[in-house]
Amino acid sequence: MFCLKNFNQYFFYILNLIIINGDPMTIQTNKLLYEKKLLAGLKKNYRDKKSIVGSRVTLSSGKGQNVIKNCKGLCQVSGEKYIENPHGFVIHHIDGNRTNDTEKNLVLMAATYHSSIHGEVNVAFNEYKKSHPIIPRPNPKPKPKISGKSKLNDMDVLEQWRIAEQQSQDKWKKAVAASLNTLGYNF
Repeated sequence: MFCLKNFNQYFFYILNLIIINGDPMTIQTNKLLYEKKLLAGLKKNYRDKKSIVGSRVTLSSGKGQNVIKNCKGLCQVSGEKYIENPHGFVIHHIDGNRTNDTEKNLVLMAATYHSSIHGEVNVAFNEYKKSHPIIPRPNPKPKPKISGKSKLNDMDVLEQWRIAEQQSQDKWKKAVAASLNTLGYNF
């Protein structure tokens, strides 16, 4: 049931957002902007098969303090002041990659908006992964030629000899040894 008390609370909440933090449309626009950047970053890292797992940048760390200073102590979505609620803030990686700790990729954000952005983006990113599965491609390493004048380096020679010894195949060992001898290696 709607009553005047609830209306007054709602009215002052909206007024507070407009006067102190900016209007709700700006907040929604900022939130959508960060969602778009986060989703683009996650998709790029997914396509490039890059690991995005790293440690969080804490507010108390030197890097975290620099982010707070660079953002003027304001949530980059809503404009809320960090000083009024320091426990309700986090450092957000714009591209979603926690291994990318450049100042350009870090912003100060209220935890509620941070959670909301990641929640929205995770749903979209999971849909993207379903429609764009990464199919592993076999990438067989070509075996170097042993016979004739091939371009073997010392590591290839030792690897071929190790394989021959492991397989204990006399015929194979003799062929490898003969080929290596013709190249100037004494076995």
